[in-house]
Amino acid sequence: MRNFVSIILALLSLVFIVVLTAFALNMGITLVSSFIGIFLGIILVSFVLFFVLFAGAVFWLWMFIDCLKREDFGTQKDKIVWTVVLLLTSMIGAVVYFFVVKKKMDARQLKRRRKKK
Repeated sequence: MRNFVSIILALLSLVFIVVLTAFALNMGITLVSSFIGIFLGIILVSFVLFFVLFAGAVFWLWMFIDCLKREDFGTQKDKIVWTVVLLLTSMIGAVVYFFVVKKKMDARQLKRRRKKK
């Protein structure tokens, strides 16, 4: 899956370079100036993509650790199923886990704590 994403990103970068070069040449900008601008643009896009992927990996790890530590699943099978889902679907599974399990169960725990006080 990651190889596929890398190939798609490389192709998009190539298309981005070709389109921007053609646009810059059409506007009368020299080839060297256009390549400097394109290079800086690619660096910026790469930085943003790296940050997004890094944040996604941290979020996935947070959900995975939450799943392993959580003891208030209905049965042990639920925990195993969610662990497998998180391992196989990475980010999508982490987002689904966050909304389906974590938010609901954390809200229940918060209500229980309020009732005890």
